[in-house]
Amino acid sequence: MDMSVIMRYGDDKTEKLCLEVEDYWARVDESDGFDVEGIQVPPGGTPLIHYDCHLPNSRHPDPLLVKLYASAGLHRYNMLEGTNFKLVDVMKFNKLMMHLSPFYITLLAQDPVSRSQQTFQVQVDEHCLSTMDLTVLILDLKSFSVEESPEWPSDFNDGKRFYRVKESELRNNDWISLYLQLVLVSHDRMRISDSDLSKLKIVEAVIETKDDMLPPNERLLNAKTAIVYITFKGFTKCRIGDEHTERKTIVRRIFDEDTGHLSIKGELIGEYKLGGDFDPGCYFNSPAILKARRICQGLPPQPF
Repeated sequence: MDMSVIMRYGDDKTEKLCLEVEDYWARVDESDGFDVEGIQVPPGGTPLIHYDCHLPNSRHPDPLLVKLYASAGLHRYNMLEGTNFKLVDVMKFNKLMMHLSPFYITLLAQDPVSRSQQTFQVQVDEHCLSTMDLTVLILDLKSFSVEESPEWPSDFNDGKRFYRVKESELRNNDWISLYLQLVLVSHDRMRISDSDLSKLKIVEAVIETKDDMLPPNERLLNAKTAIVYITFKGFTKCRIGDEHTERKTIVRRIFDEDTGHLSIKGELIGEYKLGGDFDPGCYFNSPAILKARRICQGLPPQPF
């Protein structure tokens, strides 16, 4: 319940507003956050914002990021079902007006072999600002965390531990490029475009997995828990070096067999992290910010 909304009203309206807020979020929960069109928002509430991507001249925040999140959802489905669906269209999505928010995305995908199309609904939860730290779910709200990213190895000579991806395998496993794009756009979502991503060139990709029973050529395709070490160049929106500079990123993925959740966490190595250790949740709920917000709303500095 959004108590900050309720406090704006006198006691005579509190009970009615409480019921309206509870009814709103109950109806949102019934739709799992996806189909919220037509659900009436309580006065002054902080609802899920709905974006219809098919409306003429529609504009919505972070279109590239939403497309990559939709692709991450398909990647999770393909891992689980052994399919190869490709993203056709992002139809709509919902999110909170916050720096970190869950995204509830409805998308259309196509099987490249049968040409059949299917609608998917994917939830992607963001856990960190300026770093890729995601949980990808389908109609399930239970969270799942990922361990901290490892250090970059001194070499990749251990053939039982590491697998160097062949160039032909890179073309057939576009999820590696997807991971790289997610890392970059999560790092700086405001400045990076589709054109920037099209210029990227993966120099080398190495897979590490704990699935020791799998031969190296199968680890790439079947490992549910893996670490991906990517060396790349062609990044034009860099803060260090230029587009010819080779850069590194590490991505850890964990697939939970019990819940079906895919968690992905990645970071650029040796790059300036936007925002440092800035925690938007702590910042926007700090006493100073809450006091300033109440004063701007014409309310007493301290709640009653």
